[in-house]
Amino acid sequence: FAREDAVEAAWRVVDPVLGRATPVYEYEPGTWGPAEADRITPPDGWVTPTPPGIVP
Repeated sequence: FAREDAVEAAWRVVDPVLGRATPVYEYEPGTWGPAEADRITPPDGWVTPTPPGIVP
């Protein structure tokens, strides 16, 4: 078991991180993901493993 002071110290580190959670973007099943993901991938930085029009 952890001592109380160790638990409190851990929460001082973890709690601010939990408060900065990024939003979850929903997307339709069978798609490559939300449109927001396109912002983090450069235009030539992704190779689609299946031909266009084929659902993964």
